[in-house]
Amino acid sequence: MLWRKLIVNCAINPLTAIFGVQNGCIVADQPVGLREISARVARETYAVAHASGVYNAFSSEGDAEAAVLRVSEMTETNSSSMLTDIINRKKTEVVTLHLLC
Repeated sequence: MLWRKLIVNCAINPLTAIFGVQNGCIVADQPVGLREISARVARETYAVAHASGVYNAFSSEGDAEAAVLRVSEMTETNSSSMLTDIINRKKTEVVTLHLLC
């Protein structure tokens, strides 16, 4: 379960913070290309989990991508914690998230 959360967070939080958008912009593909970038992050993080011997995070890269889109849609009006931290000029978890990958 921890890897599932990590994969989803890595594919949503940094991108929403970089682009300054709410979570739903990933599934809406606004700005254009954001959805594909997020999918690539999900696939890469899934590959890291799999290479690390974690086989139960998701059954496939496609399932990881689908989970990211579901979370993006379910939380479409939310701002990620990373974006909120940037707006409030606080330290973000970006290093921690990506060091875990």
